[in-house]
Amino acid sequence: MLIYDTIGKLPLIGIEVDRWAFYRPGSLQSVRDEIKNNVFKLAGMPLVRLSTTGSGKSTIISRALREAVGLTFSNR
Repeated sequence: MLIYDTIGKLPLIGIEVDRWAFYRPGSLQSVRDEIKNNVFKLAGMPLVRLSTTGSGKSTIISRALREAVGLTFSNR
């Protein structure tokens, strides 16, 4: 998924959900993931990868979005 600024029409971050069951080092999917990593790195854009087996996805996405738009919040 690509999240973009609706006013400037510029991409902010990419989000991808990695299915753990399909990931194997050296597999076609791992090669595709490496290509995506390089594309986002060359574009200077963050790519947030979420695991289907992990937790805290909303917190991870929220932090990435705040960072992408330059917002920081203090913990109270």
